[in-house]
Order: sequence, then C-alpha cells, then structure tokens
Amino acid sequence: MKQFVKHPLNWELIYDFKKKTGFWQSFWQSRFKMHPWLESIITFIYPARCRCCEQYMSVGKVHYICDDCWEQIEFISEPYCEICGKPIDFNPTPGHDGTQKCRWCWRHQPKFSKARSIASYELTLRQAIHLFKYEKKIVMAKHFAELMKDTAPKLFDLSDYNYIIPVPLHKSRYEERGFNQSELLARELENLFDIPLHLGNLVRVKDTRPQFSLETREEKLTNVQDAFEVREPEKIEWKNILLVDDIFTTGATVSEIAKTLLSEGANRVDVFTLARAG
Repeated sequence: MKQFVKHPLNWELIYDFKKKTGFWQSFWQSRFKMHPWLESIITFIYPARCRCCEQYMSVGKVHYICDDCWEQIEFISEPYCEICGKPIDFNPTPGHDGTQKCRWCWRHQPKFSKARSIASYELTLRQAIHLFKYEKKIVMAKHFAELMKDTAPKLFDLSDYNYIIPVPLHKSRYEERGFNQSELLARELENLFDIPLHLGNLVRVKDTRPQFSLETREEKLTNVQDAFEVREPEKIEWKNILLVDDIFTTGATVSEIAKTLLSEGANRVDVFTLARAG
C-alpha cells in the first residue's frame, strides 16, 4: 500500500502497472473504459502532463496528449501521387494509363495498387507513435484507428476488400516488443470497417534490419527482398486486400509484401497507413 501511495495515480502509474503485469493483461485493461466522472475526479486530483507540450492536461479526446496538441496533427490533402499518396507541390508525371505519378513511383513501379496515409509523421503524431510502439502505450491504437476511420471513406471503397492484413513482424522482433503495432491497428479497424482480419497466413521469414537504420532507398529495397511468405495461398486467391501499417516511409516493405501476395494469387493490394514519413 505504501508503494501505491508513493506514486501519483495518473496514466503513467497505470502504464507502470501494465508493464509489471504483462502485455496481455494490459491489452485487456486498455479496453476497460473508466466511468467518465471517476476519470475526471482522478485527473483533477492527479493531473498528468501532455507528452508533447508538457503542460498539465484534463480529461480530453486521447490519453497522454492534450487536445490542443492533438488538433495540430497535419493531415495529408491533395495534391498527392495517385499511386503512393506522396504529397506533391508540382505537376506529377502522367503514366501511360493516365495515372498521375510521383517520380519515385514512375521509376520503381511499386506492386501495390495505391497507398494512402492520413497524416504527416511530424510533431504530435511522431510523439504519439513513439508512445505506442516504444513505450507500449497500446491504448493509442484506439485513438489512431478513430483518425483512420474518419478519413478512410474518402480514400478507399471499403466495401471492395475481402481482408485486412497487418504488416507482420519477424518472430524475434515480436518477442522483443511483445506486440505487433500494425496488428493492433488492424484489429481496431476490423471492427470499425467490418472487414475480416486475416492473420497468420502472411509471415515474415527474414529478420531484416530496421528500415530506419538504412540510408538509401536502394538499401531498403534490398533489405526486405524475399522477406515474406504466404503459408496458405489458396486463402487469398482473387482476394482484394487492404494492407495496414503504422508508418509509410519509402514504401519498400509494403511493395515487397504486395509482390508476395500478388504472386500467390491475390487480386489487388492497397495500403493504408497512419502516418507518412517520406
């Protein structure tokens, strides 16, 4: 009891408790919704600080980040490349089919049909994703999914997809982190989009280096080459797949996955990510 009194009862204490009790317990606890009046009282007595601006925050839209900072998320709007979704401030190069492509897509011809991200990997969203992935604040998955839900109908015909598939982690990376952030996002989107989640079929068979540790796009393309396999190809034959990940950088990983899925019989692969870093 003394140890409990020693630490203020705020979201950081809840996170510390989650770390001690294990990931799966925290997973289910993150889905428990505290009664609003109780949460307000606790926050009033033990206010938490926003992890972006460091100001004390009241009960707001999301955990760990105040409403003012959350509203500063930089959403991506047109014009952007019709293939990879990269924001552009110049006239894109038209393809033979009339598609307006950025220079990278014109040169590399990614295997996915199109990729879209909802916001830039800047400031608030960068900090929020860091909390999610590296500090294991998995409750953020719900907040991210709500952002993606609001934007998705403008970007995709959601009725056209047979499966949602998250970008898989290699088993060693999964064991190290304790969860796959893309899978947590995909689970939330499954409920919001009413599209079946397809897990365990697409696997990462190579323990590749983290893409952010590589400098050039060529290195990143080589790093993920032949890194994925489909265990039961018959289950994805002629299926339209929405591939989900947290961050789109060069598109090397999702393009390699799309190539793998298409070679095993998938009909089309589109990509939906929370943030765009490149």
